[in-house]
Amino acid sequence: MALAQKKVSQQPKQLTRKPAHRDNRQVRLRSLLILVVIVVVTGAIGVETLNLTVVKAAEVHALEKNITALKANNDLLQVKVDQLRSIGRIESSALAMGMEKPEGTVYISENIAVLDEKADTSASHQTVASLPEKNNSLVKQFTRIISGFFTSNQS
Repeated sequence: MALAQKKVSQQPKQLTRKPAHRDNRQVRLRSLLILVVIVVVTGAIGVETLNLTVVKAAEVHALEKNITALKANNDLLQVKVDQLRSIGRIESSALAMGMEKPEGTVYISENIAVLDEKADTSASHQTVASLPEKNNSLVKQFTRIISGFFTSNQS
């Protein structure tokens, strides 16, 4: 038996090689698997980007509609402000509250205004005299002179 063992061991060992077509199949399979992974990852990124783009575009559109509505509301409010500030409306509201429209022109000074009692109330013009101030500065005196000049020329 020892000889039989020697014979077996003396025979050249045959390398057990896999056939070449098996190696090609594994390479192709790995390449295909890598390609599929790349396509899936790229597709997922593309779908997510498209989804984000569509969502953001919808949000932008909604915000633009909101801005348009707010601008229209702002314009309506500005018209309302202009109407409320109109002199005619203020005058009619004052008359409705019992105020009377003054007859003639009334001049109001920088200081406390006092109606000149000597003036005729039925006349077309009423004058307002201001109380004298102590220690007037030059600027105030000059201002009074100039305003007095203009108010005397308005009649």
